[in-house]
Amino acid sequence: MRHRRLSNKFLTVVFFPIIILLLMFANFLIDQPSHQAFSQQRMTQTPTGLGFDVSEHQQTINWQEIDTNTYSFVVIRSGYGDTLTGAIDQYFYENIKQAKKRGLKVGVYHYSYAMSAQEAKQEAEFVLSILEGIDLDLPVYFDFEDSCHDILSSNEMNKIAKAFLTTIENSHYSTGLYANSDRLSYLSSDLLDQHDIWIASYGQEPLYYGTIKLWQYTNQGKISGISTDVDINYSYY
Repeated sequence: MRHRRLSNKFLTVVFFPIIILLLMFANFLIDQPSHQAFSQQRMTQTPTGLGFDVSEHQQTINWQEIDTNTYSFVVIRSGYGDTLTGAIDQYFYENIKQAKKRGLKVGVYHYSYAMSAQEAKQEAEFVLSILEGIDLDLPVYFDFEDSCHDILSSNEMNKIAKAFLTTIENSHYSTGLYANSDRLSYLSSDLLDQHDIWIASYGQEPLYYGTIKLWQYTNQGKISGISTDVDINYSYY
């Protein structure tokens, strides 16, 4: 039997929609959380210290009352947003001054509202202008927790985090990333492995495949010298 050659028109009509569907499916897979970075295994790391993190929400802190035999470090909020849409935390300079006087190791976190890589870069530049060369013992952490980021794809989240962290890294500061396990699951393993991870997980051990540097295990801590609830963290440095 002789076979008829299929026309180009027929091939286009039949296969073009299939190709489009395959491309859409591939794009869908790319934007899914990278759950390969997470496991159900219990943590095997042993804490090396205890610390806390503060911002203007803790108001005026009586640093002389902080028990430095119990707490060895503090992470202080530098502010939020960029120079146009954000602000310096109103207690930042006083907090970092007093923490250093008490001999606590100090790190900084910056709360992000960036919706693009360019905005994230601007936020990082804002942080550097706030620090003005202040020496830190711990990294500058990118606080990637706001609900405004929930609408973003995994690809967009990765670009935002990378832009902020790369800008900080290009200065003399080390870098870290703060988020819960759900937000971290949208970020690539390559990105996560390059920066110190500070994970928030209340009431249960965090699920994470790699090395954790800080674990924020409660947001309802009580510390003498601080009048409000405060976040308390285990250190694995």
